Amino acid sequence: MRKSRDLGQPGDIAFLLIIFFILLAGVSVSRSLPLTILPDNSENVRETEQLTITLLIDGSLSAFNKSITEEQLHQLISSSTDIRLFVEKDTVWQYVVDTLSLIERSSPASLSLEVAP
Repeated sequence: MRKSRDLGQPGDIAFLLIIFFILLAGVSVSRSLPLTILPDNSENVRETEQLTITLLIDGSLSAFNKSITEEQLHQLISSSTDIRLFVEKDTVWQYVVDTLSLIERSSPASLSLEVAP
C-alpha cells in the first residue's frame, strides 16, 4: 500500500492565497512620466525657439533672469518651443517631478534636463 502525501489542509491553502492577494494589492502602479524620443532625422529639422528655465532649490522657476509663475510658464511654452531645464544641485526631487509635469501639459517640442552649473 502506498502512503499518500499530506499536501496541506484546505485552510492552509486558503491562508496562503489570502497572503498572496494581500501582497499583490500592495503593489502600486508607477507614476512615471512617459517620454517620447523622436529619431534624429536631418530631413525633419524644424525651426524652434529655445527656452531656458532654471528650477531653484526652493522650487521656484526662473527664466530670463527673473522669477516666473506656473501661469507664466504655460504662456512661454508653445508646441514649437525647445525647453532646456536646469535644476540646481540640491533641489528636492519632488520639485523636479512637479515641474516636469507642468512642462508636459504644455506639449513642448523637446525637453532637455540638466544639472545647473
